[in-house]
Amino acid sequence: MKRIPITILTGFLGAGKTTLLNRLISGSEFRDTAVIVNEFGEVGIDSLLIAQADERAFAMSVGCLCCTVSGDVRLTLLRLLEAAESSTGPAFDRVVIETTGIADPLPLLQAFMTNDFMLSHFALNGVVTLVDAVNGADAIGRFPEAQRQVAVADLVLVTKGDLARDPASQRDLDALIRQLRHANPNAAVVPVREATAEMVFSRAAADPLAKPPDVREWLRFDGGAPPAQEPFTRPHPLA
Repeated sequence: MKRIPITILTGFLGAGKTTLLNRLISGSEFRDTAVIVNEFGEVGIDSLLIAQADERAFAMSVGCLCCTVSGDVRLTLLRLLEAAESSTGPAFDRVVIETTGIADPLPLLQAFMTNDFMLSHFALNGVVTLVDAVNGADAIGRFPEAQRQVAVADLVLVTKGDLARDPASQRDLDALIRQLRHANPNAAVVPVREATAEMVFSRAAADPLAKPPDVREWLRFDGGAPPAQEPFTRPHPLA
């Protein structure tokens, strides 16, 4: 059975995930892609902003990704598969899951790497994390979720870099990029304006054994609280 590649699109509040998706889904490269939006409440804020297009499957996953992701996303994917196989819904060759801005991505990664259903039907194609050039450093310094979004990324896209128009802002942007590369040397760090559909959704298949040792430990937690996070600027264990 051919496994369907899944890309996880994450990033802290205001990083620009929906803006990126809206730009990418307008292209022909995005055909046959199912998009799952995870947000709070009965109606997801982001889902109202995502442009809908013919012959593409869009699904809404209700609930907080941080606490209900495993069962919720599995059920959503199962419904999409059943609809495609029974021809009651559109077929799709790829899945993009956009997380809520305050999501810890580790439970979602655990679901894809340890669940038999997920492993047999889907292949984790990569984690793409957006970081706001204006507020990203502050979010990373204050919130463990923002730290982990960067730590597990295969690709980091820096947004709002065009706002760095004076020398001081440019220095802040350069410092943020150095921080991101130091925190996750395995991830490519690219300005979001250079992002293409191929770049974002054609990453190499993720292998949990290839991740740094601390990330592998995070992925092993059994549903309780993950281990305490060390400072974000800690040197990479393999550096």
